[in-house]
Amino acid sequence: MLRTEDILVQIVVVGAGAMGLSAGRVLAGRGHQVQVVEAHQISHGLASSSGASRLWRLAHVEPEMVRQAQHSIELWRHLERRTSAELLLTRGLLVRGAEAGVAATAVQSQGARMDVLGRAALASLFPELARDERRPVFWQPDAGVLLAAKSLAVQTEQLYDASGELCPGERVRSIDEGEYGVRVQTDAGVRMADVVVLAAGPWSGSLLQKLGLNVKLGPVLEQVCYFGGGTGGVGGGWETRPCFYDWGDEIDPLRKYCMPTPGVGYKIGIDHQLRDFHPADIDRRPSEARTRETEAVVAKDFPGFDPISLRAEVCTYTNSPDDHFILDRLGSVVIGCGDSGQAFKFSPLIGEYLADLAEGRAHPAPELFGLARLQEHIAGSLDPAS
Repeated sequence: MLRTEDILVQIVVVGAGAMGLSAGRVLAGRGHQVQVVEAHQISHGLASSSGASRLWRLAHVEPEMVRQAQHSIELWRHLERRTSAELLLTRGLLVRGAEAGVAATAVQSQGARMDVLGRAALASLFPELARDERRPVFWQPDAGVLLAAKSLAVQTEQLYDASGELCPGERVRSIDEGEYGVRVQTDAGVRMADVVVLAAGPWSGSLLQKLGLNVKLGPVLEQVCYFGGGTGGVGGGWETRPCFYDWGDEIDPLRKYCMPTPGVGYKIGIDHQLRDFHPADIDRRPSEARTRETEAVVAKDFPGFDPISLRAEVCTYTNSPDDHFILDRLGSVVIGCGDSGQAFKFSPLIGEYLADLAEGRAHPAPELFGLARLQEHIAGSLDPAS
């Protein structure tokens, strides 16, 4: 087991995505000897943490998730101050659809604003957006664009500055607990650790199975497209527009997430998977059918934009059984998985939670993120360490 009084403790982090890299950075900053093992490179396109941008927001339907989001934003701002890097662009968020009113109540319960917008205010904030009087639109100012690729680069520098190691191009084949620690078998050989943090994104399920824990995870592929145009500015109005989140409803069931992405275009994703993720499937070519579908959404919902896609990208995320993260510890293995498409914006907080678990501290949010809540979705031994 890990001895928190030691100055240097060997910790191997499996996966250098948003969860793993943040955990490695935090642990190295706390004085631990850390190696972050990654099968590919930072921001590679086969897993979940690639791409230039993510949406950060307070708008969640559960008050507890609003609180978690508020804490995450505080940690992002602290990282910005510490590194002099701008990572969060405050653009605000327009919210529409079946869950918008519930989210407004949750946000307001935590002392933040989320208000229904009038026609004139909506036209001023987003003139390219089509208005439907049957579907009220809410405004949540505490939201915007997370510069995702830049944040990974900044956290990599922080890992190095704290004497942590990054080991790219080294795939982990198995993790086994033994009498003398945890044995991590990689393509390059064996690494021994006191504690392992497993944050392998869509590959987490197979590694957990080898540890005797079968969690019902659902890794999938999804696609986003980028668009230009709009009123004003050299490249069009899209650069200064707020983010947009549509939960879908009986009038329009499509769930959509949208945000300006500096240097690329206005990013629009239809929240519906292309196909299931399989480790042997390395095809990340965009679907022409999904591109056409997204262009149709732009023509209908954003008539002020150019409806021809500038580019498209395929990304990965892993659903947990209840769409909340899985952050817990089994023996000497700390688990960080089940991003459910929204872990990136919470990643500095997730990094702190995983680091606490690696140090043997009490679980910071057991009911929300712990394994015990998923008993009916787990086959195998379940005995999380406290």
